[in-house]
Amino acid sequence: MTQYTIFDVIVDEAIQQLLDVMNQNRKPKNKLRLLHKSKFGDWNIIAVLIDDEIYYNILDNNGKFPEGLGACFRKFELVIRDFKDGLIPECIIRLKLFELNTRLLNQGKTWKEIEKFWDEIFKELKA
Repeated sequence: MTQYTIFDVIVDEAIQQLLDVMNQNRKPKNKLRLLHKSKFGDWNIIAVLIDDEIYYNILDNNGKFPEGLGACFRKFELVIRDFKDGLIPECIIRLKLFELNTRLLNQGKTWKEIEKFWDEIFKELKA
């Protein structure tokens, strides 16, 4: 079980302030919406929806951007570069799969077709 600490409060407030600033002067339908927040070591990974696309950012335990990382929200292809050891956090992988499944559904695929799609990919990986 994870404890809720003072650092969580600091990060939650920083996220809300960041979203408030980013959402100023945006139409309601274009506002950033917090989709996910999770811990990864000393980092807090946040994901937001912007125009139905997922963007990520990273904050430290003080609610600041870690040294050496950009302050901009980044798409999957860019944020994974922030993890130098090659270990991409599970939450980012899960959200990317969510994004891909949503795109396939929007293209008219059924869940059965999507499941078959993933089965084929994993079958190739196992071979």
